[in-house]
Amino acid sequence: MEFNRFEIERRAVCDASEFFGRYVATNTPIVFTDLVTRWLGFGSWSPEDFAARFGEVQLDVAQGREAEPNYDQLTQRLSQKMSVRALAEAVRQVESSNDFYAVAEQEYSSTRAAVAI
Repeated sequence: MEFNRFEIERRAVCDASEFFGRYVATNTPIVFTDLVTRWLGFGSWSPEDFAARFGEVQLDVAQGREAEPNYDQLTQRLSQKMSVRALAEAVRQVESSNDFYAVAEQEYSSTRAAVAI
């Protein structure tokens, strides 16, 4: 099988009109090289910042993922309540890890799982 390879354009940013007209409407990929540095939270969002602002907020966090080869299917079983402060501390203690994960969807419905498949 032969793949059709092409260069993906890279540029700093463009305005919304150009983005939608030139890239979205034509399904053309683009890499914006400087977009993240323009985000409001860039440079200020950190584990310390989140712990200070949301410390006692409780999240579902899947823990022990590295010991489970099918951790994504076991999210409900692996999830425990954890404060943002405790999660921030866990993040600070490791350079990188897939062993814990703040769960975005906190309802575990078999109907939702069936629809998602």
